[in-house]
Amino acid sequence: MLSATDLIRSNTTATLPSAVKQIIKVIIKLAQTFAYSRGITLINLKIFLQNICKNRTFMDNILKTNKNFNIIFIQEPPWTFIYTIPSFSNKNSNSIVGMPNHPNWITFFRSSNNDNKHPYVISYINTYFSYIYFTLRRDIFNYRDICCFSFFNNGNTFFMINVYSNDHELALKYLKNTEVNI
Repeated sequence: MLSATDLIRSNTTATLPSAVKQIIKVIIKLAQTFAYSRGITLINLKIFLQNICKNRTFMDNILKTNKNFNIIFIQEPPWTFIYTIPSFSNKNSNSIVGMPNHPNWITFFRSSNNDNKHPYVISYINTYFSYIYFTLRRDIFNYRDICCFSFFNNGNTFFMINVYSNDHELALKYLKNTEVNI
């Protein structure tokens, strides 16, 4: 498995659109800044990035087996049945649907009021970092294909952005047309 730094240095980025390469470079720069502020070398800060094509089994496996990563960015997460709860108003019970959770991870995603418009990105933060206050930043990017969160550490505010870009590059066009003052 390649780290983001290895991905940029390797030839595997040759097939990626230039906007995706730029996003990866921004993520690496943010990771380097964060690592420096925490006294962690970049080698110790690990970010896992994967499009899982809505596969629930793969998602569960990632959350269970990747405890050595600090941050997990997922594109196309599963939005599936989780469990049923008894209901007094519905004799068939009520189904709970959503994305998988795991006790080792803090979950960040943009929720929607529309059940048919579930998010295409989700971010997980290792509970090791639970002492840092993370904030989902819908005020900066309020788009279902983008998950932006911030955290404050050593007097600085840091931002992490998880972006899903479909074959029409809608999220990249949104980013290009959105002016953000941070």
